[in-house]
Amino acid sequence: MIRLFLRNCWYAIVSAWQNVDLQTEELTGVKDRRCIMSLAQRELQRALRYRQLLTICILDLNGLKQINDSMGHGQGDGFIKSVATTIGQHIRESDAIGRIGGDEFLILFPQTKSADAELILQRALTEMSEGSFSYGLCTIHSGSSPKLKLTAVLERADQRMYSNKKILKTRIA
Repeated sequence: MIRLFLRNCWYAIVSAWQNVDLQTEELTGVKDRRCIMSLAQRELQRALRYRQLLTICILDLNGLKQINDSMGHGQGDGFIKSVATTIGQHIRESDAIGRIGGDEFLILFPQTKSADAELILQRALTEMSEGSFSYGLCTIHSGSSPKLKLTAVLERADQRMYSNKKILKTRIA
């Protein structure tokens, strides 16, 4: 009886570790693309069903290619990891961050207004001593269409991120 119990505990532990490994991105330790996209879909469905707020952010690390080209990929990887760690320290336990591309992150802020999500991001990004960032936010609210699709939300956030990137480039030039 005890042997059966211990064996079941062992299988549960191994299964949990395998699941964690499948859901996290190796370099940063944040959720991988598949995991964060699945979570975003669930959070969107929840927000629409219960008419709750959900703010979704796409964050882009500007100049990663220049860091990789001038200082090496090790330095670029360090920059990516530093950003993920810093943001992870500033978001709430109910929020989530995942890496969706080489230099892009998706951040989910359930039950959060756009302005509040922006404050969290600003605090995290001002703590970073190096690098430049662009981000776009899209907030789902109680008046959002129940047929709203995640792809549409991500496109809006992406468009806003690119608009902010253009503004940043204009200021620098």
